Amino acid sequence: MRNFIAAFGQLYPCKLCRGHLQQQLRDESLGPPNVESRQELSVWVCELHNIVNVDLGKEQVECTAFGIDMMYLKDCGECEPVKKDVEVNVFEGGSGGYDSFYAGPWDSDIYGRGDGLLNTVVDSNDAWETGDLAELVDSMDVLRKWFRVFSKKEVMGVREEMKKGKESRELVRKKVQDVLGGALEGMQKGQLKEYEELWKLKLKDEKQKKK
Repeated sequence: MRNFIAAFGQLYPCKLCRGHLQQQLRDESLGPPNVESRQELSVWVCELHNIVNVDLGKEQVECTAFGIDMMYLKDCGECEPVKKDVEVNVFEGGSGGYDSFYAGPWDSDIYGRGDGLLNTVVDSNDAWETGDLAELVDSMDVLRKWFRVFSKKEVMGVREEMKKGKESRELVRKKVQDVLGGALEGMQKGQLKEYEELWKLKLKDEKQKKK
């Protein structure tokens, strides 16, 4: 988030506004972005907005967690995130073709991967597990680059399998954990080639099962 705000100050399209924003971000009374929690970040952004209000001669708003919630949630009713008896994994309705009510759980790290993986995540627990699995597969890619344990095609294949849904990710997790565990043990013993063959055998076995 700090990087995003920093980039925003660098890349804001309007040149005049960008200059003003850079000045406001340097304001000592504002301080650096507070990203410890949603509430603290909301208060920080509100305080930044108040600096803009002063510049424009507008009234300042109450920058407390309660004040911000009252400002933005007062017309929200109970703010129920999911309608009863409605499937979560849908993207229908609205002029843009999106579900205007709920689009599924959000995870900035998974979204930031840019491969559409987040669109297959069904709930917050699945998001956590998917993020964890993505890091495991990244470890495979590191081993590929440095030790030639796996091929690029194999790593890409695993990433594609992950995007097929929660059940597919469970199978991928077990397979990757088994092979990575063996590969890391093999690195200690200088037996990487042996575990490269193990990986290829597992892939061959998977293909035979699908047939």
